[in-house]
Amino acid sequence: MIALAAVAVPLDMRFVEPRWIVERHTSIDLGFSARIAVISDIHLGLFKDEGFAARVVERLNAIDVDVVLFAGDWTYEPSRPIAELVAPFAKVRHTMLSVPGNHDEQVPGPPLVQPLRDALIGVGIVPVEYTHHRLPTFTVVGLGDHWAKK
Repeated sequence: MIALAAVAVPLDMRFVEPRWIVERHTSIDLGFSARIAVISDIHLGLFKDEGFAARVVERLNAIDVDVVLFAGDWTYEPSRPIAELVAPFAKVRHTMLSVPGNHDEQVPGPPLVQPLRDALIGVGIVPVEYTHHRLPTFTVVGLGDHWAKK
């Protein structure tokens, strides 16, 4: 049984879980009305490509939200240009704001901060790290990544 688990768990981690898109719905009383989608940790690169990104975009476009907030870790050891990997996000029909995560900040990973920022801007995603973005009923403020010591 232990031998089976020793083989099954890594196979699940490598081939099954990376393809999952987990969706949860939560209601929070913020004192104002807002429908917000928060996504993170898609880790495009070594194990996921723009096909996975297209599936995420399809799910985002199927929901009715005021804004999509991306909380980092866009990448993981990308073997292709980041602009190609994030290209499907040009089709998101919502305002999309983003801050980088530790994998986007070289903690761990290659130096991707500027190429990622350029690619995101290229598909219409607004970087909000250490700045803000006003929406009709509220303002979003972006912070830096804890693991990147920002």
